[in-house]
Parts: sequence; structure tokens; C-alpha cells
Amino acid sequence: MPLTYDFDSLIFPLYWPTANCPCCGLSCMDVRLHAALTTLDELLPNDFRVTSLTRCRAHNAAVGGVNDSQHLYGRAADLAPDGISLYRLISAAMTTPCFEAGGIGLYPDRGIIHVDVRPRPARWGKIGHDHTEFVATWTATFPGKPKPDRLLPALPSPDPSRPAWR
Repeated sequence: MPLTYDFDSLIFPLYWPTANCPCCGLSCMDVRLHAALTTLDELLPNDFRVTSLTRCRAHNAAVGGVNDSQHLYGRAADLAPDGISLYRLISAAMTTPCFEAGGIGLYPDRGIIHVDVRPRPARWGKIGHDHTEFVATWTATFPGKPKPDRLLPALPSPDPSRPAWR
């Protein structure tokens, strides 16, 4: 559904303006994402930066985003730790209810995590250019750290060209 028809989207300058689409300034955000980021910011005040929010299709393609990226719909954010560890950031994100019920991706090589408020749970990792299963990425990135208690099982993928854990 295009952003202009999504009544759950906010269209106004946001608290995280540097993360708007850099090529056109698009600043739309799903109200659930705004609430979840606000909750995370209360839990970790000034401890993370939002590096990417909504993207237009041209910018999404330029950065290698998937065709149906949640960024296109104002439902996703990429976050980088600022003064805390990547482990602390993703652990906190996994306890934020909207992210726990939506998507969480771990990109240790880039030092970021992806969070979104999609309508179903999804977990994945990416090391280098390879998409990996979330637990394998977690174990490689955080050796010796406990795995999350509530990892959701992989759901069948409706698109056979994409792995089930995406």
C-alpha cells in the first residue's frame, strides 16, 4: 500500500530528521514505529542513532534494499549504537513489544540493527554479503552471550526465492 493511502502513517517533520530519505527528504512514519522508537529511546536515552527511516523507491534501490522493504512504507528504521554495545541495543529492541512482534535484523559488519513493525514476526542476519539465519548471526557476533529467550520459529516464506527466516 503506498504511503499516501496508509492512514497509519504520520507525514510531518520527525524527531529523527537526519534519517529522512536523503535524496528527496521523504519523512513518513507509521505511528506504531514512532511509538516503538519513542519507547526504545526512553529505555536507552541518547544511546542510539537512527540512520535510516523512510526511503523512496529510488534510494531504496540505490542502497540495495529489497523490493518490498518495510522502509518504503514508513514501517522500518536502521539503528546504530551510540555509547553502548550493539548487543545492548539489539537486546533492548527485542524487548520492545512492537519490534518483538515485527522484524529485527542484525547487521554486525555495518554495526547496525534493523527494526520494523511489519504485521508478522521476522528475524534475520547478514554477515558480509550473505544473509544468514538469525541465531547463527547472533552466535557469531556475540560469542559467549546468552541467546534471546524468545526467538520465534521461522515462518514459511510466501516467496520461494526468499529464505523462510526473512
